[in-house]
Amino acid sequence: MNDEGYTLVEALAALTILGMALGGLGLVASLIGKQQLAANRANKAMMNAHAVDQGLERLLAGEGPFITDGTQHFAGSATKLEFQCGDNICGASLSATASDSVMQVRGRRQTTAQLAIRNGPARFAYVDALGETDAWPREGGGLLRAVIVRGKRSAPEALARLRVQEPRDCQFDGVIGACRTVTP
Repeated sequence: MNDEGYTLVEALAALTILGMALGGLGLVASLIGKQQLAANRANKAMMNAHAVDQGLERLLAGEGPFITDGTQHFAGSATKLEFQCGDNICGASLSATASDSVMQVRGRRQTTAQLAIRNGPARFAYVDALGETDAWPREGGGLLRAVIVRGKRSAPEALARLRVQEPRDCQFDGVIGACRTVTP
């Protein structure tokens, strides 16, 4: 046997092994790229959801409590809410686009922010002691405790809890989310 070179079979075997290694590396790089793209999309969706949540929270921060039969002006439907904030009317509205929704928030300084909701059409829901409703004020009285933006799958996209006026002798129970009646 001559040691001066490789045979054709040996060269083809080496090239085949090298091709398989490069093909495997290409597949791994492709999978990593797809995972990175999915992670970036999930991160962007999470950032959008956080922006919507913070926009609603900032709008309602320090406001309330809103009592159905009280003097505070708060009116809400599935697509719009508004209330008196100082001398102005503050609020938010939802408008649908082809596949998503946009929440427009108008605050105390009458500045408007547009926030995208990526999970299809959205709606407002209002929570009081009786549960969730699609319109506020609710008949029969009540105290508004939270406003929720619900997405296409009825999952909460944003939640803003409102300051609630509790009685002076309130012993708040975290399990039921309200004051407990204390028996002497």
